[in-house]
Amino acid sequence: MINVKNTIVINAPIETVYNFATDPQNYTKWQSGVDALEYENEPTVGEHYTEVRKFMGIEMRTKLEITQLEENKVWAAKTLSGPVPYSVVVTYEAVEGGTKMTTSLEAEPGGFFKLAEGAVRNQLENGIEEDSQTLKEMIENG
Repeated sequence: MINVKNTIVINAPIETVYNFATDPQNYTKWQSGVDALEYENEPTVGEHYTEVRKFMGIEMRTKLEITQLEENKVWAAKTLSGPVPYSVVVTYEAVEGGTKMTTSLEAEPGGFFKLAEGAVRNQLENGIEEDSQTLKEMIENG
């Protein structure tokens, strides 16, 4: 089991951070590995969507379900199918000077990814940290 957690403070109001980060049209702008998201309906709790991303050089299609969606507080999802089962929870908290965003990811790699678990952990840690920094820069720089 892999557990990754990242916290960043973004110097912007919580509404700005939450709305930008959870808008599916913005995912490919700040999440480096995401090539596309395919939604059938508007994002709501229980909605399924497909994420297309490159991970460790491999294109993956993962079907996910939104498990929590509370405006300006939390966004969460879990895999329904795909090569690396995972769940992710992103919380948002207003703090002095901006918004604290915490991303917690739990993954259970199997097959090839289980053999390369250390590399998978590093890739996840680095990816979440870099993506959070990209989001911060995009929002703070307008």
